[in-house]
Amino acid sequence: MMAEAGYTWPHHAGHAVGAGYHEEPRIIPGSTVPLEENMVIALEPGGFGNGIGARVEHVVVVTPSGGRILTDYETRLEQ
Repeated sequence: MMAEAGYTWPHHAGHAVGAGYHEEPRIIPGSTVPLEENMVIALEPGGFGNGIGARVEHVVVVTPSGGRILTDYETRLEQ
């Protein structure tokens, strides 16, 4: 849907959070690094095109039953 509207996603969708900048695993197609319990991941999908762009980020910890969002703010669009 994004591509049909003229937007691209030229960046990763997320990465691990630690002592370095954009640590592995990166959340990208074809990544071979598995997510493991207790990893902290920044999920930051975005869309860019037509001279504008947006990115929304949440920090998530990997749990045995899925992810638990650690950031505490509402994400919504307003007109």
